Amino acid sequence: MYRSAVLLVAFACLLAVAVATPAEWDVVGPAEPSAQVNFTISLRQRNLAQLDLEYEKRTDPNSPLYGQWLTIDQIMDIVAPSPANQQRVVEWLRNGNCVAQSFGDFVSASGKVSDVEALLKTKLYNWVNVKGRTIVRHSAEQTPKAPAHLADIIELFSGLDSFPVKKTPMIRDIDPTTRDFVVPQTLRQAYQVPESLRATNKNSSQAIVEFGPSSGISFEDLRTFEEGTNTPLQNISHIVGDFQPFSPANGLDGEATLDAQYIIAMGMGVDTSYWNVNGWIIDLTNLIQQRLSQGQHVPWIFSMSYGWAESQQCVIAGQGSVCTLTNASQEYVARTNVELQKVGLTGITMVGLSQDAGAASKWNMMCNHPNSPVNPSYPGSSPYLVCLGATMLVGVSPLSQDVPPFCKTRTCAGAGEEVVCSTQTGALITSGGGFSNDAPRPSYQDAAVKAWLASDSLRPPRSDWNAAGRGYPDISTLGHQYAIVMSGNWGAVDGTSASAPAFAGLVGLMNDARFNAGKGPLGPLNPALYDMYAKYGYNSNNGCFHDITVGNNTGTEVSAFHPHGATCLGYGATKGWDPATGLGVPNFAGMMHYVMNDIQ
Repeated sequence: MYRSAVLLVAFACLLAVAVATPAEWDVVGPAEPSAQVNFTISLRQRNLAQLDLEYEKRTDPNSPLYGQWLTIDQIMDIVAPSPANQQRVVEWLRNGNCVAQSFGDFVSASGKVSDVEALLKTKLYNWVNVKGRTIVRHSAEQTPKAPAHLADIIELFSGLDSFPVKKTPMIRDIDPTTRDFVVPQTLRQAYQVPESLRATNKNSSQAIVEFGPSSGISFEDLRTFEEGTNTPLQNISHIVGDFQPFSPANGLDGEATLDAQYIIAMGMGVDTSYWNVNGWIIDLTNLIQQRLSQGQHVPWIFSMSYGWAESQQCVIAGQGSVCTLTNASQEYVARTNVELQKVGLTGITMVGLSQDAGAASKWNMMCNHPNSPVNPSYPGSSPYLVCLGATMLVGVSPLSQDVPPFCKTRTCAGAGEEVVCSTQTGALITSGGGFSNDAPRPSYQDAAVKAWLASDSLRPPRSDWNAAGRGYPDISTLGHQYAIVMSGNWGAVDGTSASAPAFAGLVGLMNDARFNAGKGPLGPLNPALYDMYAKYGYNSNNGCFHDITVGNNTGTEVSAFHPHGATCLGYGATKGWDPATGLGVPNFAGMMHYVMNDIQ
């Protein structure tokens, strides 16, 4: 139902990926022939219309099949190519001296550099960055190729292409005069979350995801944060991927620090995992499905604080890959949306963000792309995840209840008016939002978006955005002046990358209540969010949201070129859903009542 048109027809040729040379990475020579490399081959899928029907009836809160999630094997029975076709690819790889295993609609493989080069008709090189990290990637001139006899079944190679996404949180320098810090108590009071609420069910679980060769956090920093915010001491329970000790030089570690501290603080007691994925979104979804099929631990909630322009998924700011086919980013997005859809059908909730450079996106931070002044961000623009925007407080009064130790010597935010988080109102970032150019508007948000389309709120010229596309964000939370601990010091962070883990933690608490009542996990939450809105709106008694009607996302992000952010085109907040703050900010008490009483 939400399928991009590009997937309604068979692909004419293989989607291969070539490497752009990022500024901070240099090639240092051919990869060692005996070195081992891992990669994945995505196979062409079938029965996608049937997959849509299953998704619709199992995620629609008004359907009798709501919440009856499928196993990964049941999903693969629908979409995977025939076992014979899977085996064709596996045998080709094994005949080329690679280790290969099919997981239905993708094959996981590994082999020596020399064997992989011969199989894929490419050359692999060692690349090193300014921090001394080394990875193996293929050259831009010699992209992986499928043999002619398998072109009908192989769709996409991944794992040998993309460079790590450059990610550094927007940290504000603080001094003794810095005030209005947002701490977990600020969030709980703003969104009616009981201060004493803790998860108690052993089935409750959540995870943060970082994308790169390796990343890590300081467990000492986590403990200092927990003690300073009166958060019950809790550590990371499971680690998947390459976890390395925290390094201030690695921007990913700064992001991971923010993610870990706030998903734990807002989802207190929920078992928390740390995932590091050396790749991009499709690599994450493949890993989830692989672990599910092998019976390994997979959390019920994933928070991802990453994104890039939807149309530039094969570029990713010079930190990723450049696809060889015209409109290849559209094809990559379409395939990845199917993977997010499949993950959701197992009962997993995926949480993403609208990005931090306004409607223009980080790809147009200088407002100098006249042909694409506003750019949807991905994966935030996917219909298959909850997309978070960011707000900020103005007219702030100090925190006066449940004041944690950190706020005894600093002024923390207690209450105020929430507006769109923007450089125009003093933030380091501007919350993103807009409409997908690839994914059509899903039925669950049809009424809410149509109401916005009929309004007279601020928006770019009609020719610059896709009114028929999936609108985002879905919901927002505060994303300005978050207090964190990094390298032993307290700091203040802005970003939708703060909003995402904070909201993911709240979903963890709602899942926990459902588990304790004998119910299942919430899974893909979007249809339920819009159903909450349709049923209760902003009712003061049992409403699930507080409306945000002030501000816009015409700003971008603070940078060396624009110390106060540039001003581009964008969207304004207004009554009801809008592409600046979505449905508004959560009323947790109303949401908890809905998930416990209104749905199965």
